[in-house]
Amino acid sequence: MLAGSGIPLLKGLQLLEHRVDKSLAQIFQRLLISLKAGKSLTLAMQQLPHFFTPLMLSLIAAGEKSGQLEEILQELVLYYQRQKELKDFVLLQQDSKKQVQKALN
Repeated sequence: MLAGSGIPLLKGLQLLEHRVDKSLAQIFQRLLISLKAGKSLTLAMQQLPHFFTPLMLSLIAAGEKSGQLEEILQELVLYYQRQKELKDFVLLQQDSKKQVQKALN
């Protein structure tokens, strides 16, 4: 299932493929082709090393082997959401600092 949504992985990827920009849709298409050919998610993702990090690949492989793929996907979603929030916070702080420096000059 797609990260706790109750939607099976293939169906979820098909839905996402139509809701993202063209370059990301191509990633989903390649994953779908590999998965439909019987490859594991890990093997499908390994064919796209420029897009999926070693951390992702390792965790997905562990999830597939342990039968806890859904839980791993949920944790990855939370991890990357926190990463984005942290990045946004840092950028906001940098912008605020620049604003203060401009006001003082």
